[in-house]
Amino acid sequence: MIVLRSVVVVMKDAKQKGVKKILVEHYFDDAVAKKVASQIPNIIVKSTPVAVEALPQLKTIDDLFEDLVRKIEAKS
Repeated sequence: MIVLRSVVVVMKDAKQKGVKKILVEHYFDDAVAKKVASQIPNIIVKSTPVAVEALPQLKTIDDLFEDLVRKIEAKS
C-alpha cells in the first residue's frame, strides 16, 4: 500500500501546485504517470531519454539537454 499512498500524495501535490507535465525517464514504465494524468485535467505525460545515444539523434550531451528543454517547453 506504500506505492498507492505515494501515488495519492503525488496526485494531491500535482493538483495543488498546478503541474502541467510529467516527464518519465525512458527506462521506466509510464503507467503510474498516466494514472496520475488520468485523474487530473490537462496534464501531459512524456517519456524522455536520459542518456546520450538513447535515441539516434542524441549524439552529444548538448543534444540530450536540448531534447529535454524542448520537452519541458513544449505545449503538448
